[in-house]
Amino acid sequence: MKRFIVIITFILFQCSKDQTLEPDSVFLISPTNQDNCSSSTIIDESKSQVDFSWSQSLNTDQYEIVVENQSNNLQLKKISLENNTSLILDRGINYSWWVISRSNKSSITAKSLIWQFYLEGPSIIEHIPFSAVLFSPQNEEQINLNNQNKYIFKWSGSDLDDDIDYYVIYIGNSLDEMEIIENNIKSQEVELELQKQKTYYWKILSVDSKGNSSSSQIHSFYTK
Repeated sequence: MKRFIVIITFILFQCSKDQTLEPDSVFLISPTNQDNCSSSTIIDESKSQVDFSWSQSLNTDQYEIVVENQSNNLQLKKISLENNTSLILDRGINYSWWVISRSNKSSITAKSLIWQFYLEGPSIIEHIPFSAVLFSPQNEEQINLNNQNKYIFKWSGSDLDDDIDYYVIYIGNSLDEMEIIENNIKSQEVELELQKQKTYYWKILSVDSKGNSSSSQIHSFYTK
């Protein structure tokens, strides 16, 4: 009889354990991707209030919104129980933002896509390019080189002025050894020769016709 009770208890415990669901990622709504955020509320010459919203996600108890200043990479974080919130930010800056879904019943979190926006400042004359989005290779990806030991790097760049002049690619075997491999790239891809069985780091610098520039995030990858 005791053995029967132990078996039933074990089964119930397993069923309960299996029912712990992980949170889903949200879909970002506002500000829209690469928006100039003209609908924000101006506080003063240097600050504006920006309203953020996103979809609700299943199995989520709270949301963490992260807003990153692309000029200095400083992050502002805020917890919200609703699928919207407001933040006061510096004007005249490019930002990226995303939302992390969290559950009280699971240590697993879910991250949304990363969107970018520009918060208009007074007397706008020109815009700094948005940080390039790295497509290939993805972060921590293991890649295969072709027969000539080459690989095609791909990314996407944009600017509200639509005046990106060229891109610069930095590559190195460590974060401290990254250097310019090719300059004045006019397209959003480039083929480069690499060594096999090596770990690399890479980033893209976007430069517009006025000399304004912005750097992408840094991704790492491994060549098989």
